[in-house]
Amino acid sequence: MYLKISEPMAYHVALYIRLSKEDESEGPSQSVTNQQSLLNRFVREQRLSVYDTYIDDGWSGTTFERPAFQRMIQDIEAKKVNMVITKDLSRLGRDYIMTGHYMERFFPENRVRYISLLDGIDTGVDSTANDITPFRAIMNDMYAKDISKKIKSVKHDKQRKGQFIGGKPVFGYRMHPIYKTPKFHAGMDFTGTIGTPIYATGNGVVIESKFDKGYGRHVVIDHGFSYKTLYAHMDKILAKKGQKIKRGDVIGYLGNTGLSTGPHLHYEVRKNDKPIDPINFYFNDLTPDECELLVETANNTGQSMD
Repeated sequence: MYLKISEPMAYHVALYIRLSKEDESEGPSQSVTNQQSLLNRFVREQRLSVYDTYIDDGWSGTTFERPAFQRMIQDIEAKKVNMVITKDLSRLGRDYIMTGHYMERFFPENRVRYISLLDGIDTGVDSTANDITPFRAIMNDMYAKDISKKIKSVKHDKQRKGQFIGGKPVFGYRMHPIYKTPKFHAGMDFTGTIGTPIYATGNGVVIESKFDKGYGRHVVIDHGFSYKTLYAHMDKILAKKGQKIKRGDVIGYLGNTGLSTGPHLHYEVRKNDKPIDPINFYFNDLTPDECELLVETANNTGQSMD
């Protein structure tokens, strides 16, 4: 399947692995574990010396500003690596212009041999597979653009139906940061800098403006129709009990008071005094991409901050 590498001891190998969210839909064959297994088997068979393995998990191939990829580039420039191996060309990237830059200019200028196992590409030998590399890069680019359009279409459809479009749940049972046990988290947490303004999300009347050990300095607004919102862990409260509030009014500043592990806003929506998922109230004001970014920001890797 692969050509035998002559003089394997002359190479310091970088194994590069990338997996985006879109790739996960293609099945387990694209997983990080499977890519790593394939690459490791190849280097063992060829008796190559691996300098490092670089893994970008969750990064799209349409950008080359990936942390592990950039670290690999720095190691190439420092002459620590002179061979790069990927499972296939799409792992390197799906932007054909930038892929061409690295294949045609950067790697040759830095005397780096590039091997794509499943494509049969090996820049260290003359091969017809190398000749069609530009066409493979274009197809990978087209695939990425097609997938992007399909995903946005699905998100827009779900958004119109009021369905959840984020990647991970941010409301419900999450790991408590202090007690380290699963605990129901009644809202969303948004990290930020102490002193960041906090805005009311709707018109209403302030019914609570006080401090307690749990929520710290917090404000509760009654919006009528049995709906209330809570804003907790403030550094400073501006809104006073009984004050009429309009949507967009600054009611306080982000802080770290009460039972909290870091500066953040804890935000809740309540219906008949029972907490409900705040994400259900965002879809009319945000695009699908903005909504997903909001969810990712609030997610905090499955652990609440209070």
